[in-house]
Amino acid sequence: MPYRVLTRWQFDEVGQDASAWCTPEAVQAHVRAGARFTWEPKASQAGMAEQAVQGLMRHLGEKPQCSLAVYATSSVDENFFQSSLSRVVCGVGLSRVPHFGVAQWHGASWIGAMHIIDAYGAESASQYGAMLICAEKWPLPTPRVLGWPVVLGDGAAALWIERLQEPPRQAALACVDTLVRGFDPYVTLPGAAQASLPGIDRQRVLADARMLMCELMDQHGLQAHDVQGWLPSGLGLDWDQALQTSLGMAHLQIPLAQQSTREHERDLVDMAWLCAASGPVAIARLLADIQAGQVADGTRYLGWGMSPGGTIGVALLQARSPSA
Repeated sequence: MPYRVLTRWQFDEVGQDASAWCTPEAVQAHVRAGARFTWEPKASQAGMAEQAVQGLMRHLGEKPQCSLAVYATSSVDENFFQSSLSRVVCGVGLSRVPHFGVAQWHGASWIGAMHIIDAYGAESASQYGAMLICAEKWPLPTPRVLGWPVVLGDGAAALWIERLQEPPRQAALACVDTLVRGFDPYVTLPGAAQASLPGIDRQRVLADARMLMCELMDQHGLQAHDVQGWLPSGLGLDWDQALQTSLGMAHLQIPLAQQSTREHERDLVDMAWLCAASGPVAIARLLADIQAGQVADGTRYLGWGMSPGGTIGVALLQARSPSA
């Protein structure tokens, strides 16, 4: 496939033979004990994304009016003749709906997409609705192990987004605000003679994320005690805890304080990093708890994501209940 040839060429250009980091045995050696590692060797990125959209549409029941579709991914599991997004919108009957992709912002992609959806719908009709699709599929010879906090995994998620009515008609998770900003790349490249793959400058990632989170909270007049929950980044529990501690929020649970979410907490922390799909997967599980009445109305959450290319995204979310 052309994209596999391109990936091989990219590693050849930097003098790296990535094949040793692509085998299941090499990946499993880096996976935490008891962790789930999602790897879909036979699935395509477009196929996974289409499956997620179809599941969402079945869940919605009555098909709502879709005004926009935004697709986010970081991987290169596409060919030169048809993008994953074009295949998905045709497969689910949305080819006439405006649709486009978000730049490769990895874990910050879903936040950038939310920002764009909000801006696009600011002047639209009251029935405005959008579909956010996030998918990651890492084909060989893209290594699953890159010297980062977690290994790269395959996954897809789809979210339905619409303007919140007051009072809410049903339980929902509102996106209050988002910030996305670019910094110098965080990726650290080894020399051609080194037998290692790219790493991440953790200290700069956390410092820039903290700065952007403080800016977002200042814009809304919030202090640390005004936030009750945390949406995990998917990078690993220690990264989230380090950022929380620097913000004076070490008391927050990931993602919720309720006992019922402890199993979800382990899944979200220990599973492979789904990059663009990590945030939407966490949101889907949080929504399930909100809809089950396990989250108080008005509960605020902070979420974040990063790209090795230097992008940081942060989001302020709030649980809303129709019974309030």
